[in-house]
Amino acid sequence: MRKYLLWALVPLFMACQNTVQDKGQKLSFAMSGDMLFAGSNTLQGAGEINLQNLAENIDVKVDAIKSVKVSAAKVGLSPDHQKFTESVLLQVLSNNVEMASIGTLNPVPESGTLELSLAEDVDLKPYLEDDGMTWVLDINISEDYMDVMPAKGEVQLIIDYIDSK
Repeated sequence: MRKYLLWALVPLFMACQNTVQDKGQKLSFAMSGDMLFAGSNTLQGAGEINLQNLAENIDVKVDAIKSVKVSAAKVGLSPDHQKFTESVLLQVLSNNVEMASIGTLNPVPESGTLELSLAEDVDLKPYLEDDGMTWVLDINISEDYMDVMPAKGEVQLIIDYIDSK
């Protein structure tokens, strides 16, 4: 009888753990592509941070992190490149997790930072846990560009974790 009582109390103990949100973390990354022709093209860049790094940044254990969501996303292009960029779509993928859309902007203004409209509620945790995390920026451009086109990206995060303190 005691064993069943203990199992019945497990959900109660789990509910007593505080879920906390950290909204102060950002991921910055660089992407690039070359030999771009008018129309649809892709810039790519490696994810330089993993879930362990993120856990250390907020001073928790990796297994305490429950989700890593995006609250804002922006892309920076040089003013010269931005003038002939028509639209952008930021996505993420990794070796074992399918590609997911983060945000988009269409049309692209001729100047200023590109604040993306978030596409869906994506949890980045599986990508941060996996090898080969890659940021992908699909762009439509109005003219050919043969040199390297760099872009910078930044996503503001909402990290849900269990507070063990």
